[in-house]
Amino acid sequence: MKKLLLICSIFLLGNVNINAQVSKVNSTQGTVSMGPTHISRTFVFTGAEFGGCTSLTEVELDLRLSVGNGTPCVAAAYGVNEDLNVRLVSPTGTTLDLVQDRWGYWTGGLQPFTFNAFGFGESTVNFDDDHPVNITTLTSWPASNGNYAPHNALSVFDGEDPAGTWTLHISDGNAQFAASDFFCYMTGTLTVTCGAACTDPDIPSVLSATPSPICSGANSTLSWTGALNDATQWHIYTGSCGGTLVGTSATNSFVVSPTTTTTYYIRGEDGAGCVDESTGVCGQVTVTVQDITNPTITCPGNQVGSVSASCIFTLPDYTGLATATDNCTASPTVTQVPAPGTNVGVGTTNIVLTATDGSSNTANCNFNVVVSDNTNPTITCPGNQVGSVNASCVFTLPDYTGLATPADNCPGVVVTQVPAPGTNVG
Repeated sequence: MKKLLLICSIFLLGNVNINAQVSKVNSTQGTVSMGPTHISRTFVFTGAEFGGCTSLTEVELDLRLSVGNGTPCVAAAYGVNEDLNVRLVSPTGTTLDLVQDRWGYWTGGLQPFTFNAFGFGESTVNFDDDHPVNITTLTSWPASNGNYAPHNALSVFDGEDPAGTWTLHISDGNAQFAASDFFCYMTGTLTVTCGAACTDPDIPSVLSATPSPICSGANSTLSWTGALNDATQWHIYTGSCGGTLVGTSATNSFVVSPTTTTTYYIRGEDGAGCVDESTGVCGQVTVTVQDITNPTITCPGNQVGSVSASCIFTLPDYTGLATATDNCTASPTVTQVPAPGTNVGVGTTNIVLTATDGSSNTANCNFNVVVSDNTNPTITCPGNQVGSVNASCVFTLPDYTGLATPADNCPGVVVTQVPAPGTNVG
C-alpha cells in the first residue's frame, strides 16, 4: 500500500510567499532483482501546497534501502556484485542520477567490479548537496544511516515548478545478479523547498574550551566560530549530536561545569522547521576534568625538644603547624616523616611534611627538630684522701676521677678533675 505523508510549512509576509517546504513519503516496498530491472516510486505535489510558489530552491531525498534475499525482501548477509543506479525525475522531465552505476558491473559493458559481502539489513541515506561527503567516495551502499551529497547535484532542479509528479527510479544493471540477491526499496521521503530557501547555520569551527583541564565542577567557557544564519540559537549537547541537551546560547560561547571529562556537541537550530535539525552537523569540543596542579605547603620554623629521663624524645604531630592549599582539593592531606610517635635522641632530626590532593598530586617542605639533654648528671665523690710530700716538699695529685660514681639520663658522662691530675701541691 502506498503511503503519503504531507509535511507543509508556509511562511507568508503579506501576500508574498517567502518559503514553502513540502515533504512527501512513499513507503510502497519493492524489490530490485536479477538485473537489469528497476522499480519506480512517485511523489505527487500540488501547487496549492506551495502557496502558489513556482520556483523551487532546494530538493533533498531520504532513501531507505535494504539488502537481503527472497521475495518479499528479507534482510540477510550475502555477497553480490552491485551496479546500483538511483535516478530522480522532476515533473518537468529533468533527470538526475543520485547514485550512478556504482560498485559493480554496468549496462554499457563489463567493468572492474567490487564483490561486496553484506552483513546488514536496512539503512537510510539523506541526499543533500550541502553534505561534505559524496556518495561516490563509498565502496558500497552504507551499512548504517548517513548523510551524503549525490553523484550529481540536486541543484539542477533549482528554478523549476515543484508541482506535479516526481519519479524515483532504482535499478541494478548487473546481468549476472544472482536470482536470490536483492536490493529492496523500503521507504523514501522527498522534500522540496520553494521560494526563499532557508540558510542552514554554519558548522561550528575553531572550537575551544577555556580553561581545560579543569577541576571537577569548575567552570570552562566553550567558544566557537560560525554564523547562525536562519537558525535562532546554538544548542549544546552531550552524548552525541542531538543527544542530551545541556543548554542554548544566542552567542558563540557557553559556560559548562562538568564533573568528569565531557565532549560537547554544538549546532544551530530554530525549532520551527526552517532549519533541518535531523541532518544538522555538530562541531565538538572536549573539556578535560583533571587536576594536574600540585598543592602548596608551608612548614613551621625549626622546633626544639628535650629528652626524657630515658634520654628519649618522642616526636609530636607537626602536621597541624603546616599550611597547605590546593586549586581543587579544599583541604589537602598532610603527612609527616618520621611519623608522629617516633622516638629520637639528642641531636638534629629533619622532618618532612607532604601535602597530597585528591588527584594524588604532592608537594613537600621540611624543617629541623633540635633535641637537647637538659637534665644535669649526678656524681658521688670518694671520701677524703691523704698524701705525703716528697723530699722536695711536693705532693703530685693523682687522678681521682676513677674513684667517683657519676650517673645521668643519657650515656656518655665524662668526669673531670680540678686541680688536674699531675698538679703539684704542698
